[in-house]
Amino acid sequence: MIGTDFNPEGFPGIGPKTALKLIKEYNKLENIEKIRDRLPDIPYQEIRDIFLRPEIPDVDNISFNEIKYDQIINFLCTEKNFSVDRVTGSLDRLKKSITNRNQSLERWFKYSFCKYGMYISYLSIYLLAYTTIIRMSLWNCS
Repeated sequence: MIGTDFNPEGFPGIGPKTALKLIKEYNKLENIEKIRDRLPDIPYQEIRDIFLRPEIPDVDNISFNEIKYDQIINFLCTEKNFSVDRVTGSLDRLKKSITNRNQSLERWFKYSFCKYGMYISYLSIYLLAYTTIIRMSLWNCS
């Protein structure tokens, strides 16, 4: 109602708040009398299908490659005129968060001596606690 690639002008007098209010009140576009006469000109069913039945690619393998910082800077700053300082600042924060994340994961896999004389990883302790909580909630125990 507020304009898309399919209906760039949208409907006059209907912005995001009004559109949400009308959908909540009438449930479907076809039930809104205010716009009913313009609906035949708009492929609203096609738009609806994009959201309700999106095309989902069949992906067997997801791989995460090394981040190409130079290409990101070139694309955003040279081609799209973003501020170099802001982009490099954001990328620096990204680099730092990746480093911190890797260090945190390494800590999970360090071994700890438990009171029963066995070595178990922090990750094992976490998983044991998590599954215990789930079991208790399923059995309504406290």
